[in-house]
Amino acid sequence: MRNLRERTVIMVLLAADVAALSYCVVQYDARVTSAALVIAGAYAALALVSLKLPRGEALHGGVGIAVAGILSVGGTTTAFGVAIGGIAATLVVRRAAEGNDLSLDLVRAPALVIAGAAAWTATGSKAVADGDQLTTLLFYMAFAGAYVLLDLLTYSTLSALIAGDRILPGLASFLRLVLGVHLGLASIGVVLALTYSPTSTLTTLLSGAILVSLMLIMKHNFGIYLQIKTAYSRTVGVLARLAEFEREETRGHSERVADIATGIGRKLRIPNRELERLNLAALLHAIGRVGSLDGLENGANHASLGARIAQNIEFLAPVADVVELHHCTPSQARESVEARLAHIVGVACRYDQLVTQSDSQNAERIAWEVMRSQSGDFDPDVVAALR
Repeated sequence: MRNLRERTVIMVLLAADVAALSYCVVQYDARVTSAALVIAGAYAALALVSLKLPRGEALHGGVGIAVAGILSVGGTTTAFGVAIGGIAATLVVRRAAEGNDLSLDLVRAPALVIAGAAAWTATGSKAVADGDQLTTLLFYMAFAGAYVLLDLLTYSTLSALIAGDRILPGLASFLRLVLGVHLGLASIGVVLALTYSPTSTLTTLLSGAILVSLMLIMKHNFGIYLQIKTAYSRTVGVLARLAEFEREETRGHSERVADIATGIGRKLRIPNRELERLNLAALLHAIGRVGSLDGLENGANHASLGARIAQNIEFLAPVADVVELHHCTPSQARESVEARLAHIVGVACRYDQLVTQSDSQNAERIAWEVMRSQSGDFDPDVVAALR
């Protein structure tokens, strides 16, 4: 099913690309062929440095090159360059058998460039032509920011459609993860556009080579950071599953609790930094069962043991208090931020238990009504956020 959705998305984008590029052919000026080839080479180089996200997806595109091309030589030339560069990168990747599928970016990038160029022509190009250097810089930066958001939103939306996932729940986390590096790449693209001079080819090529090298270094270093973050996430996932290893009925419980708790946190408008702690604590809330010696059923015991395990691991220490307090009452939850987060974990945990233990088709509604009736055990606002 996923392959069918992916092929459908790619075919729709490919049809849009063919139509748009066919229109561009009519207006194409052969004198700018060299500029298109330079853009193609730079885009291919950046596309080959992929950013592998913690959940397995990979970002390939060269947003900085696209921004620089649109602002300096126009959308038609840039679209051709990006299309050629994307094809070249795909051929290299397939020949190297690295397994990174560039098909989605190959068909997405030219359409994105054409849409961005049309928006720039309609909104910013006249203001830049009539303005001073400061006005030009401000409009360039505004366009770069808008283009980055469009790039990431289209990528996230298409990836969700292909995977059959909901678009909005993971969007904030995705943007928080990669928005900074994309804005950095786009900013270098703005500098590249400002240094472009059609009358000084050598200077333009030298400055372009330096700035593209900076983009490659930035993207490579951020890729290393993502690899570390991915290893970190997988380690936490292994720890979470370890607590469920000997209990078939609880398989997947920690991941479900993390998803439920994070959803509650978003509805309650908990800050992003605290959402990360909430997600991590929810994943690890049952880790103390690994060391429990009393039949694994004593809630306070396994919570305390889990907190001790987390406390002894440096990168898990910030969530130790949340793990320990996840059985706290509504009144205790008002005493600190950690207790508030812990109570959300407790609510999510109990909700998942009620849903999974029920054979009813309306298990979620029944679980919610049961918890709503137990207002002394669960904060009504937190329970309300389950719906």
